[in-house]
Amino acid sequence: MTQLMTVQDASSRQANSARGPFTIYEVLLDGTQHRARKPIYDLALTLKGQQVYAETRSENKNGWDNYYVDALMAQPDGGQAQVAQTQAEPQPQPTHTPVPSEKDRTIWRQTATKVASDLREPGESEQDFWRNVEKLIWFYETGQHPFVEDPDDIPFG
Repeated sequence: MTQLMTVQDASSRQANSARGPFTIYEVLLDGTQHRARKPIYDLALTLKGQQVYAETRSENKNGWDNYYVDALMAQPDGGQAQVAQTQAEPQPQPTHTPVPSEKDRTIWRQTATKVASDLREPGESEQDFWRNVEKLIWFYETGQHPFVEDPDDIPFG
């Protein structure tokens, strides 16, 4: 739902999952805290105190209402508007599943390395290769699409 709202604050905090620590980005809009992706959070930092058009949604998980902001658009100033959008899916949340065995983890690491190798483009950096391996392992472990910080960074195809 798109609505005119005021950006009151933007904050980040560290959380932990079975995969390790990760950052949660939040934007306070009209008194309600919304989860956001990094590009939205970065834009919100520059728009504190301003009214914006915000694309928001809520989801009920396990009896709790979770609020997300998927896009912000500053009110146009002389025809110039800043826009940041992300996919309409929430950040990956740790799932409450049984702990996988070490054998499962070994298989996931081997499979992720093989798949990332097959998808590697000529000239792709080693850092990109290992980032894809990590994203594949996250997918195998949780069944959720990996968090994409940069909208232009399309993991493994």
